[in-house]
Amino acid sequence: MSHSKDLKDDFHSDTVLSILNEQRIRGILCDVTIIVEDTKFKAHSNVLAASSLYFKNIFWSPPPALMHIVLARKGLSKRKNMKRDMKTQL
Repeated sequence: MSHSKDLKDDFHSDTVLSILNEQRIRGILCDVTIIVEDTKFKAHSNVLAASSLYFKNIFWSPPPALMHIVLARKGLSKRKNMKRDMKTQL
């Protein structure tokens, strides 16, 4: 009986994330909109859920097909703050 092993490509994850980011920038296959104050960010729910326990808990509930999330927390109005806060689990 043969055992399958995961194939590992050190550049694969970087390539996938780069393509997902390009899709997000172009609004392709985005299924969620994050609204912070008056700024809207198109995003992929699977990437958000993989990056943040906060978003994982939101998306693992039965969501509608397209979703808008309004974040009313101070300090998230700038893109760099949003990325930083995602890394610290909001």
